[in-house]
Amino acid sequence: MKGKLLFMVVGMFAGLSITTHAQTAYNTFQQTAQSIVSNSVNQRLGNSSAFMATSSVRTMLVKTDTLINGVDTVYHFNTTTVTPDAFVAYALSLKGTPYVYGSTDPAIGLDCSGLVTAVFNFFNIAVPRRTVDFKNAEKKISIEEAKPGDIVLFTGSDVSLRKPGHMGIVTSVGKDIEFVHASSGQTCAVTTGKLSYSYFKTRLLDIVRVF
Repeated sequence: MKGKLLFMVVGMFAGLSITTHAQTAYNTFQQTAQSIVSNSVNQRLGNSSAFMATSSVRTMLVKTDTLINGVDTVYHFNTTTVTPDAFVAYALSLKGTPYVYGSTDPAIGLDCSGLVTAVFNFFNIAVPRRTVDFKNAEKKISIEEAKPGDIVLFTGSDVSLRKPGHMGIVTSVGKDIEFVHASSGQTCAVTTGKLSYSYFKTRLLDIVRVF
């Protein structure tokens, strides 16, 4: 009887020791995993200063109710935390991302406004989610004034409806104006285009200055 009791007591302590070691091992695994994730994120942000905003605080979109040209809601974009070059560089790094309607997550895919939202989000700048809301941006410019970082607005597939249905980000200017956008067409991915292409020329509505 004593031998059996001793065996049970030893078994309990052995089980407790195994459980303690297992918990310690799990805690160590968790800490290691969190460290790996943290280092990965920091490496992504630290690889190039071009991809870093000068502030980690989310810069809020300013919305006013001042009547300007018949529009009663005007959006002002606070982009003082990032340069146009950094903005464009990150946007171009998303080329090849699959087109996924309604998504703003580059890991899943992006639609046209989702691409613009994702780039602004990367630099902690809040913007309207819908393409159509960019028509109420504070400053519209001519094609001749376009610079990298400007937002270009197009009609949707129905050109007769002269309201924003597609958008992109100007990446370069010169002999032609190039822009990056998420296309639902044959490419079905984030790609680049030129305003001189007849398809885009007929659909062009506005170019918006956000910097």
